Amino acid sequence: MIVPGVDPNLPADERTWAVTGSQQSLAWYNLAAFAQNPAGVWGDTPKGYLFGPAFWNIDASFSRNINISGGQRIEVRVEAFNIFNHSNWANPTVQIGSTALTNGRVTNTVGDPRIMQFALKYGF
Repeated sequence: MIVPGVDPNLPADERTWAVTGSQQSLAWYNLAAFAQNPAGVWGDTPKGYLFGPAFWNIDASFSRNINISGGQRIEVRVEAFNIFNHSNWANPTVQIGSTALTNGRVTNTVGDPRIMQFALKYGF
């Protein structure tokens, strides 16, 4: 349930890294803004109430067709995925009432690292 008057979103300057054992995590939500539901009662937190970290990724491809005599052709392709190798943070874990030290914290990344592939195709 939502606690009135408490903002669940931490300002950017309050999002801090914490080390728990060998695991690092980024505090993303203020879990004091939520309370455990009484037994048998539905919560009042609407869908889409919280937002996780943004996700962005840039892919690019370049190709060149080179015509050769007699209808022959060579195609050269270069494709790059996540060309800036940007790390995207996963959504935080949120379980009210759990004793997990990772609640409200980002502990993972999502998406692929930079991937590049090259291709050469000969058409006749």
